[in-house]
Amino acid sequence: MNKIYKKIDRKQIKKLIIQYLKKTNNCSTIEEMFTAIKDIINDLDKNVFLEELNNLEKKREILYTLSLNNRKDCNIETYDHYHCYFICDNCGTVKDIFIKQGAISMLKDHAQKLINSYAKINEVNLSFQGICHECRKK
Repeated sequence: MNKIYKKIDRKQIKKLIIQYLKKTNNCSTIEEMFTAIKDIINDLDKNVFLEELNNLEKKREILYTLSLNNRKDCNIETYDHYHCYFICDNCGTVKDIFIKQGAISMLKDHAQKLINSYAKINEVNLSFQGICHECRKK
């Protein structure tokens, strides 16, 4: 029997990933993205999807981040802003915060001066925690 294989349009997958991340305007897990894009491309193979995510990461078009609650998120890379998070202590909602790179550099420089005698800072991971307005209303 001859099986007909539909050619996978990887450009379409890449375009949909970028559109999804821009549209949601927040952190998205790989599963959330896959589910949303699979609704558009019914026969989307998860391995092909993951390959395209990895290609986008290698090209520095998207960025994986690990939040304080160990959730691996995918974001569109921004070079003039540092991407950090607000995490609600009550419901676990995660919201994006974009801080100017200069402000992060000042924090990093200050912290480096404090620990200069025993360590060197390679990377900054910044998250804020508190109670979101929805939980405060309850």
